[in-house]
Amino acid sequence: MNLVLFEDQEAQAALAFNDPRAKHIRKILKLGVGEQFRSGLVDGPLGYSTILRMEDQKIYFRHEWHQAAPAPFPIHLICGTPRPNSAKRMLRDATCMGVASLTFIDSDLGEKSYRDSHVWEASQVRELLKQGASQTYTTRLPKVQRGLSLRDAHSLVLDSQHIAFDNNVHARSFKQFMAPTPSLASSIYIGSERGWSDRERQLMAELEISSYLLGSRVMRSDTAFIAALTLVAQARGLLEE
Repeated sequence: MNLVLFEDQEAQAALAFNDPRAKHIRKILKLGVGEQFRSGLVDGPLGYSTILRMEDQKIYFRHEWHQAAPAPFPIHLICGTPRPNSAKRMLRDATCMGVASLTFIDSDLGEKSYRDSHVWEASQVRELLKQGASQTYTTRLPKVQRGLSLRDAHSLVLDSQHIAFDNNVHARSFKQFMAPTPSLASSIYIGSERGWSDRERQLMAELEISSYLLGSRVMRSDTAFIAALTLVAQARGLLEE
């Protein structure tokens, strides 16, 4: 927890000692009255918080949030709904890596039962996003949507460069990738753990989604998206800023 995040309704409230953030402040950071730590308002500014007092099993703070959080990368991630444990990692790590939005689609070859997991409960999703934001010193959370078709997900990010990753023999080498102008976002498409169906490949060709290889190895969804995002971000020069 590199940045302690507060929701808007918590900004003026105390934290109970049993709150995970309070435990982190007291037992990991080992801070006391008068000391500061890095903090921020979810989807708002960041800065520092000072511990004013500890009483009645609560910690009281004064927040000084004057710094704007870094903007997310102009990258959208669209992927087939993964198994629940992979979904947890993707929600957390995609936030940490700075994507602007994250859309989980009902792909042809995806396991349908994954859609009913408790991981998709709104409170669980938000907590995982906040964990990723806290890790990377930002307050910004990506927009998350799920249950869409490939075509519908594409329609949400029309004004962007569309890049699918596939291990199909007809996909081109990433050496041929040309980064767009800085003003144009990139949308990355990752299949479910079983990959893309022939119908989806045909649809992607119709929608002018370019397909690229991601090496010869078959990766899990939560590994493939990190590799894909890193390649695209590096090609766009985003990792050098």
